Amino acid sequence: NPAGMTQLGNTLQFGAALLSVPITIDDAGSRVSTPGTLSRMVPIAGTDSGDPTGVNLVPNVYLVHRLRSSDTWLGLAVTNPFGLKINYPTDWFGRYDSIDNELLTLDIAPSFAYKINDQWSVGGGLDLQYSEATLSYALPNPFTPHGPTPGTDALSALEGDDWSAGFNLGGTWQTTETTRLGVHYRSQMQHALEGSLAVSGLAGPLAAFNGVTNARTGLNLPEIVSFSLARNLSPSLT
Repeated sequence: NPAGMTQLGNTLQFGAALLSVPITIDDAGSRVSTPGTLSRMVPIAGTDSGDPTGVNLVPNVYLVHRLRSSDTWLGLAVTNPFGLKINYPTDWFGRYDSIDNELLTLDIAPSFAYKINDQWSVGGGLDLQYSEATLSYALPNPFTPHGPTPGTDALSALEGDDWSAGFNLGGTWQTTETTRLGVHYRSQMQHALEGSLAVSGLAGPLAAFNGVTNARTGLNLPEIVSFSLARNLSPSLT
């Protein structure tokens, strides 16, 4: 919330969030039918997922500067508001849906804040956001006798990136000497990722489909409204 800058002097802050969301996906009987199986349903060859998420460190940086003899503050925030990193084994049973999924967003937000009086502060700024995505999955060879296997699969990989702009607005209300309420709005971000789609590993009569083509896809990130409450329990603890 940029309005909160009025509570600070000149400040440089570094931080990070450590994310660990372990998941596993077990095969409960997935089957497939292809020309190679003579249209019979056969089990999909492959392992369970294991834990595809791992541990991820998400950093952030904030810079605040109060203009001299003024009720105006300037700030700069660099954050990662959205992200995804899931890497499945190339031989797991769900490889035809997903292998690697990675999304990076880097949000650069120059902002300002103004202290109206001892109770009310407002703030706002731009969001200049970079997004980069990688999505890959396996392609089965439908002519493999007895069903496709990891060794006969091909790979489809989509990569793209984009810059987009939005805005954010916020306000704070000092209700008492020890209590402060805040509200913050971040606009929706609409990205048009442009890059390439690469298909490799198709064999036999399907080999003609190997290659790289231009690709474009939309990525719409939602608007966010947040509310906050801060209370000073002592001079050194909030």
